Amino acid sequence: MISSVDKKHYIFIDESGTSDVKSYQTQPYFTLIGLVIGENNREKLKIDFEDLKLKHFGSKKYVIHGTEIRRFLKTDKKIKNFSIDLNKFLKKHNFFILSTIVNKEKAFRLGWAKITVLNRSYRLLFSNLLKFLVAKNLKGQVVSEASNSEQDIIIYQNFFHYLVNGISNLCISPQDSKKHLTSISFVTKLNNDSEEQISDLYGICPKIKEELKNKIKTIEQLNPIQKVLINSFENKLFVGRATKKDKAKLYKAINPLVEMP
Repeated sequence: MISSVDKKHYIFIDESGTSDVKSYQTQPYFTLIGLVIGENNREKLKIDFEDLKLKHFGSKKYVIHGTEIRRFLKTDKKIKNFSIDLNKFLKKHNFFILSTIVNKEKAFRLGWAKITVLNRSYRLLFSNLLKFLVAKNLKGQVVSEASNSEQDIIIYQNFFHYLVNGISNLCISPQDSKKHLTSISFVTKLNNDSEEQISDLYGICPKIKEELKNKIKTIEQLNPIQKVLINSFENKLFVGRATKKDKAKLYKAINPLVEMP
């Protein structure tokens, strides 16, 4: 878990699937992954991740995208070797994950629109992030992969919602929100942020978790990389422990994997 000594934390957000509920037959889920990491842990993670990319993809500047890894590596042996090193890398580094998943067929049946999916997903993700930052007395900077102007505005609006409203039922005031949620920025993959690429890798995990739970898939059907990622995902989901009553209340209110609707 992340040390509270790291007073500034970053949350890197990546989406998986489309938020258009009408596409539920071909893409049944829309997920958000929020990778939360302390400032002091970022440089070592970056160095090790670039070494991992150099070894398996031939360049530190290679931008990893989860859907392209197996096509690039091609052979079962290369895929297996990468999965072994990826597992070692993920176990070595300290960060945790907050996530949301939308079952798009259920959302479609309830009359949700694309904007509903985005609003509810980002609202809940930022809510859980804010609770963590307040409980730990930390400052947090949100970094999201840029999409399009309409969607990026929705993300900003939901970030801004907490600066204006706080979370009243948990006694988090707008002033508290401004103290702890300090900024938001938008980047592209060309920025080559290691954390953004790792978030992308985890993007498939909420979907796999649902498929395993509903017996649509079995562990044996997963490829080696997916097995590493789903195991790591389970271990990296946020778990809060506190002895003080006020902190315990905040931790209890954090849901690291929100399932909707």
